[in-house]
Amino acid sequence: ILLAAIGLFTNLDNPTRLWTGLMYNHLFFMIIGLVAGFFVASQTIGYNGWYVLIKRIPEAMMMYVPFMAIPMFLILFFGFDHIYHWGDPEVVAHDKLLQGKAPYLNAPFFFGRAVIYLALWSGLIWLLRRNSVSTDTNPDLKIYTRSKHISALFILVFAVTSSTYSWDWLMSIQPHWYSTLWGWYCFISIFVTCMSIVYLVVRYLQSQGYLKDVNQEHYHDLGKDM
Repeated sequence: ILLAAIGLFTNLDNPTRLWTGLMYNHLFFMIIGLVAGFFVASQTIGYNGWYVLIKRIPEAMMMYVPFMAIPMFLILFFGFDHIYHWGDPEVVAHDKLLQGKAPYLNAPFFFGRAVIYLALWSGLIWLLRRNSVSTDTNPDLKIYTRSKHISALFILVFAVTSSTYSWDWLMSIQPHWYSTLWGWYCFISIFVTCMSIVYLVVRYLQSQGYLKDVNQEHYHDLGKDM
């Protein structure tokens, strides 16, 4: 907050710098949480047992998404004019490429997609976490089965939105440049980051006397994911 305030008063003539900084910072950490949710979901439907000892760590990371959904939307909303020049009708009127992309790159559709992304991510992550915590006190297999259904739905949503959010919020900053691999590049970069964080937190917690049953094989599995 302090740095944002300094950035605001030192860039009054260039608010784009402030808004892009805020957007990128919030997005970076939020997508780490989103990918942590993907990791939990993929391990759940993959019948993997090894990750159970460490699953509370990626679960805690993924809960960042629901908390940051509204701030992220507000940054996109109030910073829209400063970040995305394709939102200016006068610019579009003199740019044939932007005119061709207008059915997709327009403010109503852009914010509609943003609401859908954030709502689906937050809702499914909250359900995954609630079900996981429920298994601590309730051994009913219905909860486990429900987690598999939620995980499958999450992965389906993630498969689409993990690319489209990156097109909308990042690639469209420079709409004259585009790449069919951009979504994959963003996903795999953040996945490596996410698994690195999980690895470091596991190491730290074990050094403090927790996670005593985690052994070298668990670290090997985390390393293979990385």
